[in-house]
Amino acid sequence: MPLDPELVPTLWKRIESALSEVLPDPSKIRLAAAATEDAIRNLETTIGIQLPEDLRASLRVHNGQTDCNAVSFCNDGRLLSVTGIADTWFLFRRIIEEQREQPADLNPSFALEEWWNTSWVPFAECDAENLCVNMDPTVRGTAKFGAVIRHLRSDTFESVAPSFGDWLDWVARRIERSAFTVDEDGFSWLDHEAFEPAE
Repeated sequence: MPLDPELVPTLWKRIESALSEVLPDPSKIRLAAAATEDAIRNLETTIGIQLPEDLRASLRVHNGQTDCNAVSFCNDGRLLSVTGIADTWFLFRRIIEEQREQPADLNPSFALEEWWNTSWVPFAECDAENLCVNMDPTVRGTAKFGAVIRHLRSDTFESVAPSFGDWLDWVARRIERSAFTVDEDGFSWLDHEAFEPAE
């Protein structure tokens, strides 16, 4: 069962408490203030997707991170605001539309529909990757409805966690048990390990 969305605010308290103890300068995380309910609804209207309740709950605590210089704490780059989610979603939709207009021999070797799906909601970005929530129940393979996937811009995607809430809980648990390395720039790199559900 996916994690109860009502637990999301508690997860954020755990994450912030743990990071404040281990990072040289926790303020570099630059977590944004809460998004308003109107802003969240406007995002849903703009991209035509109803967000999962756990992601909505997270945005009501922190509307992503405030700028591109924010320190990553989850290995998956900067958390996006509602504006960043919409901008990234439209960017990939435009790329797909432009690719479809190209001659067939110039298209990538993989199917465009497998590279990007307009029912994916991006919530974190890092260089050539994005974390997204899959809101398309027809996607094949391991990316179940509501699951977190890693969108690889040079390839297709891979499954990460059963839901956004489960992913956030996984981040919290790894930080709490010190499964990370803090580098000289103050970035916290979580140890690479496959998703493990909470006991």
